[in-house]
Amino acid sequence: MTLAVPAIPAHHAADFPRRDRQALLRIENLVVEYHVHGNIVHAVSGVSLEVLPGETLGLVGESGCGKSTLGRAVLQLVRPTSGRVLFEGKDLAEMRGGPLRLLRRRLQLIFQDPIASLNPRRRIGDIVAEPLIIAGIGKAERQRRVREVLGAVGLDPDLTMGRLPHEFSGGQCQRISIARALVLEPQLLICDEPVSALDVLIRAQILNLIETMKARYGLTLLFIAHDLAVVKAVSDRVAVMYLGKIVEVGATQALFRFPAHPYTSVLLEAIPLPDPSIAPPENVPVGEPPSPIAPPSGCRFRTRCPRATELCAAEEPPLRELAPGRFVACHYPLIATPDPLIATPAPCDASAAGAKEADRTRATQ
Repeated sequence: MTLAVPAIPAHHAADFPRRDRQALLRIENLVVEYHVHGNIVHAVSGVSLEVLPGETLGLVGESGCGKSTLGRAVLQLVRPTSGRVLFEGKDLAEMRGGPLRLLRRRLQLIFQDPIASLNPRRRIGDIVAEPLIIAGIGKAERQRRVREVLGAVGLDPDLTMGRLPHEFSGGQCQRISIARALVLEPQLLICDEPVSALDVLIRAQILNLIETMKARYGLTLLFIAHDLAVVKAVSDRVAVMYLGKIVEVGATQALFRFPAHPYTSVLLEAIPLPDPSIAPPENVPVGEPPSPIAPPSGCRFRTRCPRATELCAAEEPPLRELAPGRFVACHYPLIATPDPLIATPAPCDASAAGAKEADRTRATQ
């Protein structure tokens, strides 16, 4: 089989995407496996990532690819089989008990289902205050912080604190979940598909709220989603995950305009366009994703990739740097020559900020 774009040499080998600034969160060769009925489920397989202070890293992929497991493994809610999770240089995977509990106050999680994540038998004031009680914060300070954070997410503390979760809508419950995550004033917030269970109008409100809270509290975000339009709207950089592996990492605008991995291209083509005159794309992957119990040899996407060759079955492609800030795990990437747009824009780039605002509007239409 002859391909128009041959494999191109990387600028240098990269175990994981390193950046110039010191990373707040660094994941190194993380592996998470589950033992189920005598079988091993390879949920996360050798993932390496960095999240810089103040940025939003979007993590996207199909359902079941290991995104949520990766987020939970960062918080040690799921213990990794191997690998390291470094938060400000401290390995969470090596910590236990009190030291882990103390450091984990600075990392919080917004759950996917806002209603199921709230205890139906407890009042909202108690739910939001519980992290402060565990942290040993005094009653007066607890009351002050709870009222402040509820007001910050757009809820009236006087009308909210004494009520139960079932008295609120899904969007209001997600606001409460965000308040609970922010009450300890964390540095890193992991958003596990925080708008997937909400309707379009409420989704827009929650996305805007997350951006507002990021600016107000100086947060760093790991934003997990399968909706690429949402990821594009909120992320500075995007990591694409397939069957437990990271296949591409790059600046958001560059990755969406010029995808380097065939799987990324397929995901982008699957985004529906609100124009009946445009025919759906025909370049869709064949069949279902392979089972994580028995992933394919070599490249895990090769069984569905139209560009696959014998090399893809024999040798797993490493995650390598094609251009500054652009990484791909593919023997035959779609980008033949480096493009200026591949370079990662500075976080304060006004044009990038304007593009994110426009994307956020389109994502909620």
